[in-house]
Formats: sequence, structure tokens, C-alpha cells
Amino acid sequence: MTDTSNTTAPPRARLSDRMRGVAMWLVIEQVASLGTRLVSNVVLARLLTPEAYGLVALMWTLIVALGLFSDMGVSRTVVQSPRGDEPDFMNTAWTIQMIRGLVLAVLMLLLGGGLALAQAQGWLNGDNLYSDAHLPPMLAVMSIFMVLVGLESMRVHVAHRHMQQATLTKMSIVTQVASVSVMIPMAYLTRSHWTLLAGTLTAMSLAMILQRRWLSGPPERWMMEPAARRELLGHARWILPATALGFFGMHADRMILGGLVDATTFGLYAIAYTLATLPWSLLQTLGGKVIFPALSETVRERPHDLPRVFLRMQRLFDLALVSSMVALALCAQSLVNLLYDARYTGVGPLLAILALGFIGGRNQVVEECYMSSGQPKYTMLAQSCRVAALFLGLWAGFHWGGVPGAVMGVAASQYAAWPLAYWYRWRHGLLDWRADLLLIPAALGGAVVGLGMDRALGFLAQVLHR
Repeated sequence: MTDTSNTTAPPRARLSDRMRGVAMWLVIEQVASLGTRLVSNVVLARLLTPEAYGLVALMWTLIVALGLFSDMGVSRTVVQSPRGDEPDFMNTAWTIQMIRGLVLAVLMLLLGGGLALAQAQGWLNGDNLYSDAHLPPMLAVMSIFMVLVGLESMRVHVAHRHMQQATLTKMSIVTQVASVSVMIPMAYLTRSHWTLLAGTLTAMSLAMILQRRWLSGPPERWMMEPAARRELLGHARWILPATALGFFGMHADRMILGGLVDATTFGLYAIAYTLATLPWSLLQTLGGKVIFPALSETVRERPHDLPRVFLRMQRLFDLALVSSMVALALCAQSLVNLLYDARYTGVGPLLAILALGFIGGRNQVVEECYMSSGQPKYTMLAQSCRVAALFLGLWAGFHWGGVPGAVMGVAASQYAAWPLAYWYRWRHGLLDWRADLLLIPAALGGAVVGLGMDRALGFLAQVLHR
């Protein structure tokens, strides 16, 4: 029998109260993140070059590719599983995660070495980022990041399971401030792309310490309990291909563009993508840390209530996503003019296109429902639709319209999984067309706000740049 004597169940408030509490702390976290990212982005953009941003963006794309191609869904399984609080289950999950981290570290070293060999042999010719001599050593150093990812405590996932967000938010703010505190002085002194890597490793190392000091729970140890291993790896057979496809759906644009354009153009696209994801990252975080745990609990304890809970979440998600993205699209150029100098003017049109594309992500609520209901195969199908549309749209867009055309193809691919989402909602009693009509007033409200912000930001840019 599994020993659960060391596991103390947290006090249970109503689901709606816990959701509001988590949402409040996540908003605090994201506002703090937005502030630190904007400060660091604006300051570092003046100390570093667009080429540095392009180089680091491509490196991160390769890192994310390795991570998602090997993602076994350990964190989501801990949140969703009935055994998610049991020490033996958590220790087995941590062991699998640690093995994965070590394997990824070795693969990073091999990737850096292989790229260096290809450059030395002249196999990578042309003016693109893959032929940049700085990339191989950067990949080798970032193998440390993969080891740190493997060391992440299971206490973090248990806290997400029980919607205990307060401490997680405080940890996030502390690590982000530490990262910026390292990057800005280092950028001023060195003007080097290594600045961005140093900030990342600082934040991750500090997070490993805080997780074990600020979160309660027994220390992790190596274990491979057969039943837990079977459950974790059983979920992985669907999650692994789904996350691999998810990488292509969200990151292949940068991998492909990295081989088509120069470092400066790629840097402009990377900045546009970063700005577009500022509001999207908050909503995506709410999806993973509020909506998914809440839907999982509903499915486990009162499945008859799922349609009501789902529709309420979908309405709120639509209102926030559509209004914010329409507003961002309409004030994109003024925002860029305010934050950056003339070298970055080309970011504005790309940002507007990407913002409208992210509206396609409204079906994240449905996809959280796929996972919480134990049907990750639908997530894999949704990702397949987006990947196919991305490759087709990016190729056709770049062929006919250059970089702006390619970005339009990237934006359009976010809508490719909508037919599957509507079919799933219809089949499982989750479809209510009246709820979807909220998209219209949300878009109109966002347009009003966006036009107002465009004028205000344009006025500030003129005053500050005189």
C-alpha cells in the first residue's frame, strides 16, 4: 500500500473562490513580469543590437524544440491524476523528469558540437543565423539550463494542482528581478549577447533554491514505482507527439525564418513576437494554471457540471483575449515608436499581424478540456492542424509577400484547429452559440481601447523623442 501519511490535504474552499484567488495572484505575477520585461527590453535594446536578439531568439527556439520533442507531460499528469498527491507517484515523476533533463543536456552539447563541425567544414554557407560562430558555444553553455529543468521540484506541480499560487507568484517575481539585475549591468559593461544567457541561468538557479525553501513537502528522491511509471508513460504516448507538434505550431516560424532572412530582420520579428505574447502569455498562463486544474477537478469530482464550468470559462477567456489583441493590433506602431528607436520601426506592422493571429488561440479552453478529460489525442489532432497550416502559410506567404506575407501565414495558422474544437464541443454538449456571440462586442470594445491607446502613445512618443 502506498504511504500517504506525509501528505496533508490543503483546506478546500469553493472552486470559484480558489479560481479567483489563483487568477488574482497570476495577474499580479504577469503585471510584475510585464513591467520587468518591458524595462529590461527597452534598456537592453539600447545596449545590445538587433543581431544579438536574433541570435538568442534562434537559440531559444532550438532549446524549446528539444524540450517539447521530449515532453512527457509530467507536470500535467501530476495535476490531473487521482494519485497526484502521493509521495511515491511524485518521486517517480521527479525521477523521470530528472532523467529527461540529463538526456537533454547531452543532446544540447551534441547539437552545439555538430553545428560547430558543420560550420568548420563549410556546410553552412550564406548570411543566416545557423552559420553564426557564436551559436555553438551558446548551445553548449545552455546545456546547464536543461539540467536545472530536470531538477525542478514536484512541489511546484502539486501547488498548481491545489491552486496554491501565492508563493509561486512571489518566487516568480524574485527570480525575474534577479535576472534583470544581472542583465542590465552586464549589458552595460560587455554589450554582449551572453548577457541574455546569464540572466536566464541566474533566474533558473535561484528558482531551484526557492522551490525547496518556500514550498512545503517531502524532499524528492529517486524512485520508479511500476504503477506510477505506467500511468506517467501511458499519458506520454499522446502528450509527447502533441507537444512535439505544438513546438512546430508555435516555434517553427522562427526556425524557418532563421534560415531565410538576415540577423537584423530576424531580430525585428523576434521583438514583434515577444511584444505580441505579452498579453497572450497571461491568458495562456491562466489556461494552464487556473482553467486546467479547475476542469480536472470538475471532471474528477462532478462531471455533470462540466458544461456550465466550461462555458463560463470560455466567455471570460474570449472577452479578455479578443479585446486585448484587437487593442494591441491597433496601437502596435505607436507602441513600438514609444519604446524603441528608429532602427526598430519595422516591428510595428509585424506586431499588428501577430496580435490578430493570437485571437485564434481562443480555443485553448477547449484544449484544456481535452487534457482534463483524459483525451490528449484531440490535443495532438489540434496541433497537427496548426502545424500543417503553419508550413503551408509560411511558405506561400514568404513566396508571394516576403516577410510580411510569411507573418500573415503564421497568424492564419492559429485558426486552423477551430473546426475540430467546434466539433468536440458539439459532441460533448459544450457548444452554446450565444456564448460565442460575445466575440463581437469584445472586438468592438478592443477597437475603441486600441484607437484611444494609439493616440495617447503617439502623443507620448512625440513628446519624448523631441
